[in-house]
Amino acid sequence: IGPSDVSGAYETWLALPTAQKTDIEIESSDARIWDGTRTDGAQNPGSEFSYFGQSPNWGARFSYRNSPYAHDRFTTYQSADAADQITLFRVSEFDFLKAEALLWGGGGDAEIAALLDKTHVVKGGYPTTAGLARGSVSDGVNPRHDNGATLWSVFQYERNLELVGTSSGLQYTDQRSWSNLPAGTPLHWPVPAKDLQTLQLDIYSHGAGVGRYATKVPANAFPTPFAGQ
Repeated sequence: IGPSDVSGAYETWLALPTAQKTDIEIESSDARIWDGTRTDGAQNPGSEFSYFGQSPNWGARFSYRNSPYAHDRFTTYQSADAADQITLFRVSEFDFLKAEALLWGGGGDAEIAALLDKTHVVKGGYPTTAGLARGSVSDGVNPRHDNGATLWSVFQYERNLELVGTSSGLQYTDQRSWSNLPAGTPLHWPVPAKDLQTLQLDIYSHGAGVGRYATKVPANAFPTPFAGQ
């Protein structure tokens, strides 16, 4: 949800060393995260997120993973007597798959914008994406329609926000393919230790500077630029 912040708090937080990061309050421009009003100083909930103040320090999970915001879309599945089926594949995922194919395959900008606006405008409360430049794979995540906002930057944001909590690992694989993983994140997972021992091979790991891991410089995840670029 950080890229929706208009206060500058998220950019400041990103620039901090990891050991100094802790939970922060942002001023989201997205109606799903914050409705723009406060009660007794606390942010009132958006349509899919709520604000509950300072998060607990979970020790082993480290403070940089803390957040005062909670995702509410699937809270009904968390109760012990929940009987509803869990959503693993949303209809909107089809729209995002089509939009990404159009971004790569040279589809019309108007058609791409129409697909993004289904969530960006209707649910997020943002202006239409029609008229935004197509952008390129080097564009950062940005839903705010300010300097640097493109169809690609909005696409990344909408896919992340709309599909969170569905397929396990989806955000990781998306960020990996877009070269957006935080520095030091493993790019692939090693063979399980017991399998290596059975094969009498050395046990190894990845990430945090070992083996293949993400850097802050985009990896060569994309062999060619967008069509027309």
